[in-house]
Amino acid sequence: MSNPSRNLVMLMGNIGNDITINTTGKGVAVVNATLATTDRWRDADGELRDATEWHRLVFWEKNAERLERLARKGTCIDLVGRLRSSEFMKGDVKVTKTEIYVESFQIISGWKDRPPAEQPVQQDGARTETSTEIRKNSRKATKGSAPNAGEGEGGGRPL
Repeated sequence: MSNPSRNLVMLMGNIGNDITINTTGKGVAVVNATLATTDRWRDADGELRDATEWHRLVFWEKNAERLERLARKGTCIDLVGRLRSSEFMKGDVKVTKTEIYVESFQIISGWKDRPPAEQPVQQDGARTETSTEIRKNSRKATKGSAPNAGEGEGGGRPL
């Protein structure tokens, strides 16, 4: 019996760059963006502290088009995706780059002119679970035997 595994990232934060949609050589829409998440706590002296973490995001196809339409720098989004790492040489140094391939997202706040909220979209255009549903189902799955979440390519995809 194999051990189940899961590559699942859930984040909520603010987009850190202007949204620019690009097209690959094969005509696939892609957006590379950054997301800032901030943890806040009180230290031993009662002082409020925070630490911001920056995440690299990749939105493919319909998610890229939707992000360009609905978001801008500073927009707060809630997302679900998968980690993807790649290695390359920078001079004589091997560098590892980790990105989050976004499978679904929701706009939380930050752009008053946006159209009414849309359902999250999976790459094939079918409705997918919202992040709240995924969190709820994830909690259920960890209590019993978890389904194989890694089947198929799903949403975001590498070139």
